[in-house]
Amino acid sequence: YKLSDDIQMSGYTCWLWQPVDFGGYFDGNGKNIYIDIRPYFSDTPYMLIHYGRALFGNVSGTIVNLRVEGKVSGYRAAGIAQNLISGGTIKDCVFSGTVTSRTMSENEYFEETLDVLLDYLAENYDDELTSDTAAFERTYIGGMYAGGIVNSLQNGTVEGCKFSGTVRSAAADNNFSSGGIAALMYGGNITGCSVNGDSTI
Repeated sequence: YKLSDDIQMSGYTCWLWQPVDFGGYFDGNGKNIYIDIRPYFSDTPYMLIHYGRALFGNVSGTIVNLRVEGKVSGYRAAGIAQNLISGGTIKDCVFSGTVTSRTMSENEYFEETLDVLLDYLAENYDDELTSDTAAFERTYIGGMYAGGIVNSLQNGTVEGCKFSGTVRSAAADNNFSSGGIAALMYGGNITGCSVNGDSTI
C-alpha cells in the first residue's frame, strides 16, 4: 500500500475508531494523516471499553515514511501503533501532537468526555438512559500507558522515527508508564529515533 495524498480525520472526533491490525507493507510516501482519536464506545449500551487507541493496532508488517499529526487519548494510547509484534517494523515515521492516557479521576478529562458520551447515549439508547448510567461510566474510563510512536514494543523494530509533542499517562495506581517512542518494551529494538517534547506521568 502507498499513500497518495494527505488524509484528514481530525475534522471530527473519532469515537468509533478501532485501530487497524496490519501485516503488509505500508508506505506513507511522506504524506500526513491528521487524527483526533478518543476512547471507543462499544455497541453495548453504557460501556466505554478499555481498548487501545492508535491509528494502527497490532503491526506485524512494515510501516514507513508516514507522518501523523493530532491527538490520541484512551486507556492505552499511542501515536501510530498499539503493538509492534512478530518482527514488525515502523521506520522513518513522525508523530506530532498529544498522546494521553489518563483516569476518570481527573476532572478535566471527565468534563471533556462526559457531555459527548451522554449525547451519544441519548441519541442511540434514549429509552435506557438514566442518571445511574453516568455513574456507571465513571468506573469504566481509565488510563495506563501512553507511547509517542508505539504503545507496546513486543518484537520488532522502531527505526529513524521522530516524536514531537506531549505524552502523558496517569492512573490510580503506580502500574503505568509513558515514553516518547514507546510506553512499554518487552523486546525488539529502537534505533536512531528522537523525541522533542515532554513525557510525563
